Amino acid sequence: FCADEGKVNPLLANSAIKQLARNSGVRFFRNLRIDNIEIRGNDVRLHTQEGSIGASRIAIAAGSGAGRLAEHLGIHIPTLAEPLHMNVTEPTTSMMPHLVQHAEHSITMKQLAVGNIIIGGGWPAEFSGPKDHPTVKMNSLIGNLLLARSIVPAVNSLHLIRTWAGVNSITDGRSVLGPVEGLGRIFFALPGDAGYTLGPLCARLVADTMQNRVPELSIKEYSPMRFAEDYERMNKETL
Repeated sequence: FCADEGKVNPLLANSAIKQLARNSGVRFFRNLRIDNIEIRGNDVRLHTQEGSIGASRIAIAAGSGAGRLAEHLGIHIPTLAEPLHMNVTEPTTSMMPHLVQHAEHSITMKQLAVGNIIIGGGWPAEFSGPKDHPTVKMNSLIGNLLLARSIVPAVNSLHLIRTWAGVNSITDGRSVLGPVEGLGRIFFALPGDAGYTLGPLCARLVADTMQNRVPELSIKEYSPMRFAEDYERMNKETL
């Protein structure tokens, strides 16, 4: 276990972040797909089915979809969509004040302040349906819960109240943060294979960089340009 491991309820955190953004004047466009990104002089144009949106700078923070958006700009960012699932139990008395994780098996367990226990650890889900929605796999669900029960027997008496699937984004194991050389108006903010955990920190680091502030941590080793050399070499080998 890790006594100092942080945890957050994404539903509450997202609501709080959204409200702060609204208070700062941020506009939200829901269910709007970006079909193309174009740079015109000092302007970046985002083309959608409902028209185009202009900006002086943009941050691409589209998770596993960032690679597709990068292609419009001639940039290679290898992103892979990894569907995973999570479970939450009914509330119970406090029994787990810290994160529980296994050194050999895929399992994470943590308890929310209201008593619910979150059980996960990277168990696979799948894409299904005409729009490839992430969907829970029954054998994955059962395997995850059996492992949780074997590690913390006390959860055996709890009811499972919710299970859901989501998409984790994978690159090369590291975050992708910062500007694109030669395209100073384009920034990337991808936490890498860390789920929700690194999202807020990565957002802060990239926001500071875009505002010409010195970020609290250096992001040079996470530059999106680290993929360019490998991409060029692969193209030459193919030719």
